[in-house]
Amino acid sequence: MAMPAARPWGYLRLKVPEILNQDLEDFISYKNQSMQLNLKEVKMRIITLMFTLLILCAVGSAASEPVAKINQSAIAQNFTVLVGGNDSAYNAELQGFFPQNITIHVGDKITWKQNTMDIHTVTFTPGMNKTPDLIVPVPGVNGSLMINPLVAFPALPAGGMYNGSTYANSAVMGPDDTQSKNFSLTFTEAGIYRYICVVHAGENMTGKVIVENASASIPSPLMVSTQGQKELDRLRSMTRSVHAKAVASIMKPEKNANGTTTYHVNVGFGQGQVHLEAFFPDKINAHPGDTVVWTLPKNDMEPHTITFLNGAKEPELFLPEIQPQGPPRILFNPQVLLPQNASMPLTDQGVYSSGFIDPMMPGLHSFTLKIGNNTTGTLQFICLLHDQMNMKGELIVSNKA
Repeated sequence: MAMPAARPWGYLRLKVPEILNQDLEDFISYKNQSMQLNLKEVKMRIITLMFTLLILCAVGSAASEPVAKINQSAIAQNFTVLVGGNDSAYNAELQGFFPQNITIHVGDKITWKQNTMDIHTVTFTPGMNKTPDLIVPVPGVNGSLMINPLVAFPALPAGGMYNGSTYANSAVMGPDDTQSKNFSLTFTEAGIYRYICVVHAGENMTGKVIVENASASIPSPLMVSTQGQKELDRLRSMTRSVHAKAVASIMKPEKNANGTTTYHVNVGFGQGQVHLEAFFPDKINAHPGDTVVWTLPKNDMEPHTITFLNGAKEPELFLPEIQPQGPPRILFNPQVLLPQNASMPLTDQGVYSSGFIDPMMPGLHSFTLKIGNNTTGTLQFICLLHDQMNMKGELIVSNKA
């Protein structure tokens, strides 16, 4: 944005002679009228002229100073980074930190703020060979999984004063009341500190903090927030074209030799940091005996479920388990984790679910259901992981004419 025209030194070159000449004319007029020269008044006029010059110099100097950057070595500042973003028009999650890179002074504080319906972490991992896994086996319990305690719970240095040498973690940030909404660190040592969202490590959701000594000029907190919004808006401007590509990727139904049809549904779609939490297509018109195949596309790194609840209550995603000592275990609900009735013909009774399908884990990345011969009506399916983002679809089953 263009700044108002400053009054640089040229302004003084133009205005000072004018001011001096006017004062001189006034003084001569006074002399001619009084014919006497009062030494005290002369001194006062000189002091007044000098004071006027000092004010004009100060105005010119201040106006010519750059306004884009600050150097407030004695004042600790607070900066804000947004965690994630979205575009509800296209069910898009924007996986990033906004701004991605931030420069601050030693002693400044950064607060990361949850900005979306998806879950995230802010995690610093100095000295670690790899990013911690989000989901790990429950010790001593076969087939059970839980959120990694390293990720699930906050890890903060004393008083939030961070020198960059230790593990630091926000805990899981998210929209639920029990999930963290903010995370703050005050940086005490100059250096470059990189961090990551463990939930979206496969999608390169990373950030960088550059900590400078007090003598360095840095962007102001307002400039940092403005830059973050620009980066978020840039990603948001891409969602329409990504959605068009997702629609174009839909496979056509296949006619089978026995007269039935196989329908294909893509589960999510991703490009870079833009991820569409939607089914493509989200509405299928089919007949009893037909088959539907849901597939996670290779360009999307988000885990999903395909779940028909058929009127059943939606299960909680995680179940806390109190421990004799220490924090609780955050167990992955088996009703979400495991398939249900996956090999049975689909009807409008009971729960049918793919279970947890993660493209980052080995195994099938698709789910297939055959529609029961006596099934008709509208059956809704959802992703239990992204239901708050309205990731749902409809299977409309009618008898052949």
